[in-house]
Amino acid sequence: MAIKEDEMKLKFLLISMMLINIGCVQQDSLVCPTVVCTTETKQIKIEFVDQNGNNLIGAKSSFNYTNDVQIYSNRFKKNIVIEIDKNLSLINFYAHGSDEFSITYNGLKSDILKVETKYNPDDCCGVLDITKLTLNNSSIAFNNAGPTIIILKK
Repeated sequence: MAIKEDEMKLKFLLISMMLINIGCVQQDSLVCPTVVCTTETKQIKIEFVDQNGNNLIGAKSSFNYTNDVQIYSNRFKKNIVIEIDKNLSLINFYAHGSDEFSITYNGLKSDILKVETKYNPDDCCGVLDITKLTLNNSSIAFNNAGPTIIILKK
């Protein structure tokens, strides 16, 4: 009798473990199809300053970002959409992957910003990380945890 009882307990334990395992696998596979992934981008902010470090886009300047700044994407072969931040001091734009940007301020000589990125799968959607950033062929620091801020002297 004790053997049958032990066999029943073992079978019950095995069946319970299988059901729990199946439940976890099904739960994991059900989460990703319900997640809406967006196109990963990296935010880049540019501050234009004069030779003394004074911001050229501040509220006191005559700066008009829609006319005074153009950022051309070599990848998309067109000027990209830019925004001015809420403090009226930085230009915001987004890199949608590796690209080379020609940044022109008020008709002056363009600066060339090269952004190299890598897509890293993560759970359901993944993330886009900057792997290298160069401005006029010089490496510059970047931030994958938030926006990267670049200061351009004009």
